[in-house]
Amino acid sequence: MVKAFITYTGSMIIKPKMHPWLGWIYHINPLAYGFDAMLPNEFHGKMIPCVGVNLIPNGPGYNNDANYQSCAGVGGARPGQVAITGDDYLEALSYGHGHVWRNFGIIWAWCILFVAATIFT
Repeated sequence: MVKAFITYTGSMIIKPKMHPWLGWIYHINPLAYGFDAMLPNEFHGKMIPCVGVNLIPNGPGYNNDANYQSCAGVGGARPGQVAITGDDYLEALSYGHGHVWRNFGIIWAWCILFVAATIFT
């Protein structure tokens, strides 16, 4: 069960790629709500520059964005941009900043449920 919870947290298999028959594991997983609260808290309002192989064309002579470079191979990348906003990256992973406090409340509800189950069993 722990292995299924870790696999379906949303980091190993992102939400849009989860198998529909096993997607329910994500919704009963307290770790998934913690991960869903942590990612938007970290990436909201950030600019992530594309570097190395994610910047095309790449190589000698292409060392500034005046050479019409673009970011590729990263979720949320927009054509013609050399950086990705954290919100676009989160949207590509099906996360959003509006769920942070909802997930915080769900995590507390799970905590209360586990404490109650420990006390009354």
